[in-house]
Amino acid sequence: MTRSTNFEKFLDDLKVVPVLNPDTFSGLQKQAQSHPGLLQEIFDSFFEDARELSGNLETADAARDEKSYLEALHTLKGLAGTIGASRLHELTGFLYSQARNNDLSDASKALPVIKECIMELEKELQGKV
Repeated sequence: MTRSTNFEKFLDDLKVVPVLNPDTFSGLQKQAQSHPGLLQEIFDSFFEDARELSGNLETADAARDEKSYLEALHTLKGLAGTIGASRLHELTGFLYSQARNNDLSDASKALPVIKECIMELEKELQGKV
């Protein structure tokens, strides 16, 4: 099985991963109950950072800058995990594992998928935050 085929299979498997982990989101809601606006602030900050990091990934991929790519990917992975963005977390984890093994072969193909995951999360959160 080629690397590209592995990525395509991974993307198929990714479709069943929830966009937002309900347990993590529920925990965030509970923690923010006594602080009006905090949940909105958390997600606003996440989306601002996620857009910046996806831009950094794009720049690093174009320059074939593995170090910058790894740093942006690792940060995005951590942020996604913290707020319960399960699908984005799984995707960035897969790509991070590849990149740590000096494999950026799927980096360019992954950028639109990363952006799609971010947009799906925004849609998922409408009316919840």
